[in-house]
Amino acid sequence: MHDDDLRRPLKPRSRWQRLWERRPTPARAAMALTGAAFGALAVWAMMTPMPEDLQTVASAPVKPADPVATGSTTPAKAETPVRRKKPVAQDDGAGVDYDVLPQAQRAIPDASSLPRSPGEAKRRKMAALGLVMDRPLPAAPIRMVSERTKAGILPRVSRSGKAPWKVYAKPVPRKVLLSSKPKIAIVIGGLGINPALTARAVRDLPGAVTLAYAPYGARLQKQINAARRKGHEVLLQVPMEPWGYPAVNPGPKTLLAGADSKTNLASLRWIMGRAAGYVGLVNYAGQKFLANGEALAPIVHEIRKRGLIFLDDGSARQSLLPSLASVISLPARQAAMRIDADSSPQAIGAALDQLVKRARASGSAIGTGTAFGTTLRGLRNWLEEEQGRGDFILVPLSAIYKEKGRG
Repeated sequence: MHDDDLRRPLKPRSRWQRLWERRPTPARAAMALTGAAFGALAVWAMMTPMPEDLQTVASAPVKPADPVATGSTTPAKAETPVRRKKPVAQDDGAGVDYDVLPQAQRAIPDASSLPRSPGEAKRRKMAALGLVMDRPLPAAPIRMVSERTKAGILPRVSRSGKAPWKVYAKPVPRKVLLSSKPKIAIVIGGLGINPALTARAVRDLPGAVTLAYAPYGARLQKQINAARRKGHEVLLQVPMEPWGYPAVNPGPKTLLAGADSKTNLASLRWIMGRAAGYVGLVNYAGQKFLANGEALAPIVHEIRKRGLIFLDDGSARQSLLPSLASVISLPARQAAMRIDADSSPQAIGAALDQLVKRARASGSAIGTGTAFGTTLRGLRNWLEEEQGRGDFILVPLSAIYKEKGRG
């Protein structure tokens, strides 16, 4: 009791005030709640029956599950017809008998037979279509067809009689050579000087496209071997005198119609000694030189002696190469057309279509082009669209020389 309580006047207190004064302390309230919880738990335990007192309310039979069967663990059963009855909507409720055959199980493919990489899948697809596969070619020079001279390492026929053009050629399946489908060979020149365009041509074009390198590029042997690793067959471009020389100058060591044979042969050997690994030579310009038989004769003799092939790019209308090559049995051909005379994408596609038509007429055709960005892009797009149809076979240049035993 407080002192204030003695000084206050007496007056009756309400029931709520009296209850509030008698309220329990927090500790007593917690003890009361705990006791109530234990009491409720005891009541629940007493009302719950023991496990042994449980009785079965209902039962139902359960059929055993079918054993798991897979294509790899369960042998296939013979497909025997099963006689079943099919109900039909008839007044008498009769049915019609019919035979049911079990569905055939699909064979699970063997993982060992699947391609291991996208490259292997592409090679299998190309082989199925009869196309030439992009396999790496060995690095050059190859010793048995090489000769070390003052001009550098030059090609030569081996002691066993193997010609360098056959050793460095891209292998082509015999069924492709004997196929009746038209064959086209495409040669892209002007490589080796512009590193970016050269790398793009090697990377983006199929290995069956033949690449021609100018003799003036830096580290030319390294560039040629990089192309061969990608499966490309290689030619070496030989600058020859055009009309209008020297105002139109193909470059150093150009073979000239007015020069003596000794000078021209020295220039030719300097050009051939710049690198190794090429199957043959192709003229760069040369409209005037190819029309001069006296200047051309020593050159074709040297090319034949070295075991190489020669391609006339078709730019010289008065070329004497076909007649001289036939006299001395030099493997030589003329290109049917230039695919990028007009560098627009539509014109390049039309020129390639025309090349296929010429191949259908004569069995094979050769097209040439220069490594411009538009040419590389147009050629790649056209090949991706047309080659899969199987209307023609794209082959390396040497395959045209081997076709049906010719060359």
